[in-house]
Amino acid sequence: MELQKINAKVIKQNEALSELNNTKDKFFSIIGHDLKGPLNSLTAFSQLLINHAAAQTEEEIRTVARDLDKSLKNLYELLENLLGWARSQTGRLEFVAENFRISEVIKESVRLLSKAAVNKQIKIEMMVDDEIEVHADLNSIKTVLRNLLSNAIKFTPGGGVISIFVDEWKDSIEIGMHDTGVGMSREVQDKIFDISAKHTSLGTNKEKGTGLGLILCKEFVERNQGALTVESEENIGSTFKFTLPKLAPSKSTLLEEVKEA
Repeated sequence: MELQKINAKVIKQNEALSELNNTKDKFFSIIGHDLKGPLNSLTAFSQLLINHAAAQTEEEIRTVARDLDKSLKNLYELLENLLGWARSQTGRLEFVAENFRISEVIKESVRLLSKAAVNKQIKIEMMVDDEIEVHADLNSIKTVLRNLLSNAIKFTPGGGVISIFVDEWKDSIEIGMHDTGVGMSREVQDKIFDISAKHTSLGTNKEKGTGLGLILCKEFVERNQGALTVESEENIGSTFKFTLPKLAPSKSTLLEEVKEA
C-alpha cells in the first residue's frame, strides 16, 4: 500500500513536470518566433523610410506609416499578454477581489478598441444593465475583456457585428461576446485554451496573433472563481462567455441575515 502511494506521488510529480516543460516551451516559442517577427517588420519599415524616403510618394510613405503603426500595436498587445502571463505563472500577479460595475469595464474596453472596429466598419452593440455588479479582480477582468474584444474585431470581417451582453443568474454574472466572424471548427476550439498546442490564426485583415491571449483569459477567469467557454461555427461566428461571482454582500447585510436567523 505504501509503495502504491509512492508510485502515485511520483506519477503526479512527473505529470506536473511535463506540464511545466510544455509551458516553458510555449513561452520560449512565443519569444523566439512571435516576438521576433514583429521586430523584424519594424526594422524593415524603418530601414525603408531611412534609405528610400526621398524616392517614395507621400501616399507610399503613409502606407508604410500605417503598417508601422499596426506592427507596433500588435507588438504592444503581445508584450502586454506575455508579461501578464509570466507574472501569473510565477505567482507575482496578485488578485484582489472588489465590487465594481461590469458595465463600466465593458464600456472602457469598447472605447479603447473603438478605432480598430471603426476601421473595419464593425458595429459594436452593448446590452448591459448599468447596475449589475461583480466581485472580482478589476485589472485581470479588464485584460480578459480587452483580449476577447480584440479577438472579436480581428476575426470579424468588415461590416460585421459584435454583441456584448450580460446575464444575471442566482449565484453568478455571465458576460458574453458574440461576433459574426469567421468562426472555428471543433478541432480549433479544442486547441485554443491549451498552452501545449501551438495554434495561431490570421485575422480577416491578416492581423497576427499568438494564441496566448485566450489562454491568459481562461486562467484569469478561473483565478476569479469563474469559467470561460466558447461556442462557434465556421463562417457563422463565435460566442465567448465567462462567469464571475456576484457582488459580495456587505457586512450590514450579513448582520441582518444573522439577526433574522
